[in-house]
Amino acid sequence: MYSLVIDERIDNIEELDGRIRPLYEEFAGLSHSDVEGLVAWFTSEPTNLQAFQQQVAAQANADSIKRTVQGAIQFGQNLIIQFASENVLMGITQAGKTKLIADTLKDVSYYLNSGSLYEADNAASLVQITEEMSPFLTPARITTFRNKIRAYLGLPLL
Repeated sequence: MYSLVIDERIDNIEELDGRIRPLYEEFAGLSHSDVEGLVAWFTSEPTNLQAFQQQVAAQANADSIKRTVQGAIQFGQNLIIQFASENVLMGITQAGKTKLIADTLKDVSYYLNSGSLYEADNAASLVQITEEMSPFLTPARITTFRNKIRAYLGLPLL
């Protein structure tokens, strides 16, 4: 964050803009919207100040959403790693069932990797489990899998 001290009142927005723009050139960290926001703040024009406050609030909201999505993606990827690791330990590779299970869960994996956890839960609910998938994919394992997603989302468990 940069500070600018102006000793006298400046009523002319172009003059103020002329004083702030060099900061923009000097400090690459200031974006054009930062400069516009400073102009709005220093001139205290209610409509510009209100717009600036809304812009700051929108950016804070965008940052919060970004952190939420990153968390959901990380959770989804960790869940995939955990499930795949368990299957490897149970001998999925030696049983020749890797492709069968991966193909069956491709939609679930897609949604988990994109952080779309509600869609991942829905896709998992639609998985058709057959006898040949056991023990790598069973009704009990899919329920446990879905409950991990649902717990993360704060939904009731199955």
